[in-house]
Amino acid sequence: MRFLLCVLAVAAIAGPAMAQPAEAPATPAVARLAPGAVAKPVSLARVKAEMQPNQAVGTYDAIPCLGLTPVTWKQIAGKFLNMRGIFREELKAAGFKPDSDPGNMFADQQASQTDLQVGALFKSANMVGCQGPIHTNSKVTLDVEWQIYSSLRREVLATAETHETGLQVRGTYSADPGRSVYQLAFAANVRALLANEAFRKLVTEPEAPIPNGTVAAGSLTPIRLTGETTHATSISDAVGSVVVVFAGESFGSGVLVSSDGYLLTNHHVVGATTQVKIRWSDGFETTGQVIRSDKRRDVAL
Repeated sequence: MRFLLCVLAVAAIAGPAMAQPAEAPATPAVARLAPGAVAKPVSLARVKAEMQPNQAVGTYDAIPCLGLTPVTWKQIAGKFLNMRGIFREELKAAGFKPDSDPGNMFADQQASQTDLQVGALFKSANMVGCQGPIHTNSKVTLDVEWQIYSSLRREVLATAETHETGLQVRGTYSADPGRSVYQLAFAANVRALLANEAFRKLVTEPEAPIPNGTVAAGSLTPIRLTGETTHATSISDAVGSVVVVFAGESFGSGVLVSSDGYLLTNHHVVGATTQVKIRWSDGFETTGQVIRSDKRRDVAL
């Protein structure tokens, strides 16, 4: 009886206050790309956390009058669902280019062909939750260190840190009813990354000019292949003309088709990327430029 009276008293005192609309968290505004700007495709490759499983990362008040219950990282780590999908959705909404269509159900089953890979390291997390008689108020704050990695250069090109919050009050306010408070916090940090100057420069800066006066992608000017192509070739010589073509996490074979250095491979190997890594039969590696690509014929030069 005493417990029931306590709950009723808390409901009478806290109920009207909890019924007030919650203030939306301040999230960074992401300026869309300028008209005509071309963004390179970007993919979220890895997500890790520095927190230990039993590390306290917040509190949750499940039943009024009984006090706050500590929350560990192990208890909430599995609630950060569909982060790659959220990353793609936020990229597309801001005018950037994800590594695949966010609506493609098979996107996560395919290796990314994107050069620019992003890693998210959760440095810290803080969760505060309260379940009242009518409303449920939850807030999650994340400190994230982002690394932008080039699979072509095999190095981290830039880092950025974000500190953003997701807020959800059931019955009163939610920034996105389709996302949990954990997903809202992650999405807010993604938007902060998209507003980062170093990130925007990396994904929008033009590719280096193509050497030796070759034809740029998109041009319909005929390309003339030079060198003898009809004489008999021994197997040992032919092996030297076969290469491995790497495009992000994807790779496939290619073959040298001219003395100018043109290689023929498949469209599904290079995807939408404009630069690839070439590994020759002797192990030597160099960078290649995608000159032409035809999806229907599944060929690329």
